[in-house]
Amino acid sequence: MMVKDKEYMKNLIEENLLAFVGTRSDTNSKEEHNVEKFFENYFLKLDYFKKHPEYCGLFDIPGD
Repeated sequence: MMVKDKEYMKNLIEENLLAFVGTRSDTNSKEEHNVEKFFENYFLKLDYFKKHPEYCGLFDIPGD
């Protein structure tokens, strides 16, 4: 991997991590599910899930 690629990946990871931790998701509040939408939106931007949106979404987990 070239240095340019490493810097690009570092920046991409940092950008995504900061966006994730900056997503308000306080337990037992109306914001609790914001992080779910964050990940759904993130994955739906990826080429694979653009082609196969049926494999991406929010699904209830019984008992959760």
